[in-house]
Amino acid sequence: MKASGVMVAAVLLIAVCLRAGGATPNDKRLRVVSQVHANPDVFVSGEEKRAKRHGHCVDTGAVNEDPVCASNGRQYMNEEVFEFHKCLIQAEYGEIIEIVDMGICANAKKEDDEHPDVPDIDYM
Repeated sequence: MKASGVMVAAVLLIAVCLRAGGATPNDKRLRVVSQVHANPDVFVSGEEKRAKRHGHCVDTGAVNEDPVCASNGRQYMNEEVFEFHKCLIQAEYGEIIEIVDMGICANAKKEDDEHPDVPDIDYM
């Protein structure tokens, strides 16, 4: 009985949305998004903030393990992750890093998803 009540509610919701001409009007979508972004309980990571500031830096999401060493003495998971961080570092600091011999990074830890060299500063 409970499942049929949920089904009826879902059908009614769909009918109301379709009758209104769309799932959610654009102005209502904007209000919902604004409330989410203004909510202090919604966590936005530093990486997301940097991605918004530097949209030209592309994180491909590559997770294959093929470590590379960079001229900043840090080891990156693979060349694609390196290229993403290279772009962020160049955009934030104007510093250009390159891939170098792995021997330079013999004692270096791999960078994780967040780059500690790039501060999490909110720009207005």
